[in-house]
Amino acid sequence: MDGKITGYFTHIIERAKITFPQVQYQIDNTPKRAILRLNAFYGEYQILVTELLSNEARQYRYYV
Repeated sequence: MDGKITGYFTHIIERAKITFPQVQYQIDNTPKRAILRLNAFYGEYQILVTELLSNEARQYRYYV
């Protein structure tokens, strides 16, 4: 995937680090798709975000 997606994921991670005291993330890139998995904690809540970008689709999953 192109550099725009890496910049986009970096922006999301930076915003999460400003908002939540504890953030863990993993980026999985291949030429055909990019996946961001973000795990954050806010008090007793755990926030899970997965974003998949490919040439065909953009998919999100959010859980609290």
